[in-house]
Amino acid sequence: MRFHVLPPPHAATNLEYISCAFTQKVLKWIRMFEPTTHDVFHYGNEQSQVDCTEHISVTTAEDLSDSLKWHIRNKGIDHGYNPLRDGFIFDRTYAILSAACSVR
Repeated sequence: MRFHVLPPPHAATNLEYISCAFTQKVLKWIRMFEPTTHDVFHYGNEQSQVDCTEHISVTTAEDLSDSLKWHIRNKGIDHGYNPLRDGFIFDRTYAILSAACSVR
């Protein structure tokens, strides 16, 4: 089987970013499936460190920095998922298109 994993766009999937349970869930899920015969494709930030078949970078370190600046500028009022913010729209759209193009 082939799995395409789309993590939360506000973080890099790695052991250093432990403040997001959803990001860590993605990391653990990939660890669970990678040793098997399944193909696992991860679409995330370039700073992600995952053991998978292929990692596709859809956001940069600069995107994460811009997202953090946005939260600081807005005094953290908007915590969590906001699908109308540019970063979320870009990340999801690009990841979905990348996944669709790689399906054979």
